Amino acid sequence: MANPSLRPFRVFLFSLGMAVVMYTAAYHSYYSASLSTGRSVSSTALALLADHAAADIDAPSNASTTDTDSNNSNSSNAEVKALRQKVQQLEERVKDLEHKVASTPETLPHPVSRLSTTTTSPQLSTITSTPTNSSKKNVQRFPIKRVYRGKTNATQTSTLAKPGTGTARLAKSLLSKKTNATSTSTATTPPPTTSTTIRKLLPSQLKLPTPIIVMGLQKAGTTSIYSYFTCGMEGKLSHYDCRPPPANKTNGGKAERYGLSCGKAMLWNKRANNKPLFDGIDDWDLYSEIDAPHNNLLSGVILPQVSWIQDIHEAFPNATWILNYRDPEKWLSSIDRWKDLRKRFIHAHYPPFFRKGRGKTDQQMIDFYNEQAARVVNFTQAHPDHHHNLVQVKIDSPDAGQVLEEAFGITQNCWGNKNHNKGDAYWNPN
Repeated sequence: MANPSLRPFRVFLFSLGMAVVMYTAAYHSYYSASLSTGRSVSSTALALLADHAAADIDAPSNASTTDTDSNNSNSSNAEVKALRQKVQQLEERVKDLEHKVASTPETLPHPVSRLSTTTTSPQLSTITSTPTNSSKKNVQRFPIKRVYRGKTNATQTSTLAKPGTGTARLAKSLLSKKTNATSTSTATTPPPTTSTTIRKLLPSQLKLPTPIIVMGLQKAGTTSIYSYFTCGMEGKLSHYDCRPPPANKTNGGKAERYGLSCGKAMLWNKRANNKPLFDGIDDWDLYSEIDAPHNNLLSGVILPQVSWIQDIHEAFPNATWILNYRDPEKWLSSIDRWKDLRKRFIHAHYPPFFRKGRGKTDQQMIDFYNEQAARVVNFTQAHPDHHHNLVQVKIDSPDAGQVLEEAFGITQNCWGNKNHNKGDAYWNPN
């Protein structure tokens, strides 16, 4: 009869053996789906091994009750020894199984990637994570494909340890192509760049002859006209100044003192030197502003387009004239807000058109502005060459750029409102 005192020990060994077998079976079932052909371990062998161990443990308890008490001691020792051998064999087989599993890392994908991504169930959605940067050292993030139940339109990021050996390395290897494809598809494509370079025309390529002389008054778009031609024309272009300043006269704002403005140069040629109006300044392709202030306030302002319109015609009979104009009230508002220009108009004396003291009232200024525009138009009508070469442009009109493009051939993209006067009024009639 089996020794009853050994039964608890047998039960313990049986439980231990079954635990080892169950652990091995679970470990095997977890990875067996991904083992390559010829390397998988049969779950049937594990089951037989468990049954064999259980039979070996329970066999002593089923022995015949006819054994004598004298053999109890020897049989007990033999049973214990046999059980220990069986347990040792089980441990060796478990180690062998673990060694087989560990020796095949290339066939073991990461447990997460073993989830099915081909299901058609409406409750499952495939989510591809996006790469992120990690602030931790020795950690590398890369996207893996997951299936989440009940979640759609979401982005998840999985962090795996730095690939070296085992499943992490395999997961990165399997998903490297997917990662590259995702990076390529999500890369931001820069928008096509449109060249803003404008081809400048030579004076000979313009539709109208040069020089081009602006015959309108100041504060009526002279700076905008100069910028327009600077943008689209190659040539010698003048705005206010007609003589390059001497090298030793450029500092300290001394330009006006040395008669570098077009208006002062014409004044000296006409009155002091008795020379042609454009003497020494006749090589410009554009004269965008020919007026200028006198050296002192009481002398007013120099207006060659008012005083010497006949001299301008004689100097360049075939020149192109631009009559720039704007709303008279807006022009007067700009005059009043530009330094002491309104006072200079009051002191200006250009008989019979504009006598000293006439510009004290707004209506007198507006009348003078309109009279000058009419004077230019009437003069060109009396001189056919200028009549055909007169370009009238309302500088505050939306189609001002189009008018200039049709006249000269320079793109209207060069047109823009420059030198916009936003200052407060300096002029106070009281």
